[in-house]
Amino acid sequence: MKENHKPTSVQPAFDKPRALAECLPKNRAIDSGAYFPVVINFDTTGNGMCNLPQFFWQDVPELVDKVKRTLPALFEDLPTFYFTGIGDIKYDFAPLQVTTGSAFTTESIRNELSKLWLEQGGGGGTEIENLCESHEMMAYFLAKRFSAIKTTHRTYPTCIFVTDEAPRSTLEKAELDWYFGGKNADTDAETVFAELKRRFNDNVFLIFRHSFGTKENNAILTQWRALIGDDKILLLPNDRLITAAIRELIIVVAANHPVSYAQNELNELAPKVAVPEHAPITLEPEHDPTTPKTAPQKRPKKAQPSDDWRLQPKITEPLKKRRKTKTAKPSDAFRL
Repeated sequence: MKENHKPTSVQPAFDKPRALAECLPKNRAIDSGAYFPVVINFDTTGNGMCNLPQFFWQDVPELVDKVKRTLPALFEDLPTFYFTGIGDIKYDFAPLQVTTGSAFTTESIRNELSKLWLEQGGGGGTEIENLCESHEMMAYFLAKRFSAIKTTHRTYPTCIFVTDEAPRSTLEKAELDWYFGGKNADTDAETVFAELKRRFNDNVFLIFRHSFGTKENNAILTQWRALIGDDKILLLPNDRLITAAIRELIIVVAANHPVSYAQNELNELAPKVAVPEHAPITLEPEHDPTTPKTAPQKRPKKAQPSDDWRLQPKITEPLKKRRKTKTAKPSDAFRL
């Protein structure tokens, strides 16, 4: 069974061997009953993406304080947070995770966020066609099985994707049936994201982290622009500003500002926020120089919808002892 890397002492709450059963989306639906639900979809693959939810966890007290001081003048209800973890259904053990809603307090938000298993998986590869994770699958779940209170003037559902890669363009029935249950059919990302935008009153955003070269990043952004629009994309200047980026998008929705307002705020903050050479919160295990390094683990085989054992602990049974048989010798010929 694939196990999570050991986190540092800064945030041990994420330390778990596998995804929690309560976070798996199969046969689930979420009726938030909230006027201001905010769904934050974190990319839980490798390449440093798992630092972002941990930075967010660390900065939650500041987020709660600033939003409580800002929103009452704009909106009478505080947000209800939902978190999802998105990996790659082709390779990861738990590529789709969804938590339940949290009250707008530091303790509640942290408890919900830390339910995610930061798998650090993903498909790997640097070719443009391979720079994608299963965001279209989570978009399908949220479009079909997430609901907020339906009113004409007080409902502000908000959906934020945090990633450095693009969605895939197609969704297959077999994969939808396997991960979500119920009745599904083949579809495509364009159709799914159009429905998602209707579900969230067009408040579907992307916080984009630059992780690759200019050519690759532009190709990824082109795919996102086609799905949600250029005016819904916020570029992350550095990882340490992830909490500020989420906060500014919440204000954008509540105050009906353009995303350019949030981008300007981030750009002004960027020179004031130091980017650590090594992230203070990381899931990479520390190496003891006195012990020899072990060979890197091989990437697991491509996951198939029938791989039910992936989320289960491996159970091994002892082999039965074989009876020893005596080998005949030439001297034993007379016995034959």
